[in-house]
Amino acid sequence: MEQMGFEVIHGYGLTETFGAVVVSQWHEEWDGRELPVRARLKARQGVTTVVEAGADVFDPATDTPVPRDGTTVGEIVLRGNVMMKGYLKNPEATAEAFRSGWFHTGDLGVMHPDGYLEVTDRAKDIVISGGENISSLEVEGVLFTHPAVLEAAVVARPDPKWGETPCAFVALKPGANAGADELIAFCRARLAGFKVPHTIVFGELPKTATGKVQKFILRERARQLATGSAKDAGE
Repeated sequence: MEQMGFEVIHGYGLTETFGAVVVSQWHEEWDGRELPVRARLKARQGVTTVVEAGADVFDPATDTPVPRDGTTVGEIVLRGNVMMKGYLKNPEATAEAFRSGWFHTGDLGVMHPDGYLEVTDRAKDIVISGGENISSLEVEGVLFTHPAVLEAAVVARPDPKWGETPCAFVALKPGANAGADELIAFCRARLAGFKVPHTIVFGELPKTATGKVQKFILRERARQLATGSAKDAGE
């Protein structure tokens, strides 16, 4: 996008925070870095804005901050004076969301040594295959780099041996051609073996009116594929 003349500013927030409360604030000293490095820096969600009192990443088991090493994954928590008061007529959900005095987003992320937050996945979108956690965003990111891929979304497909395996739903660019074997081989060359999708399903992705991919529909399709009640376009 930068090469097309856009200045990208990355932000992060939720409905419960009334919009973006974290922004990837840019530093002038980063201007001279190579394009791939600048892209990685801009892809991080960043630091809190003036309306937010704090953002952190907590270990879900202890509700304490994870190490600032850019690799230890935890749940993203937020607090500030623009947070919602709670979920309407649902005190139990409100108490769970605000335990420890922070709003627990349900998003997973890491905290970098410079204090910048980076989202790694939605907790419910993590694929647990053979006891290994797989970030759906990481696999999607690799698929997006394939020249034939327009859109990609990865969800868990039930598997009798591994528990779950990554299932990728892919929409190709107009006029482009790529088969399941080609995309799987492409991922295998760029990901650890256990992260490679076992299934590729081609077709248009279901979206909301605002363009957000409806992963709950894809998860149901993946379950149907596992039970043989739907046709698998990739295996």
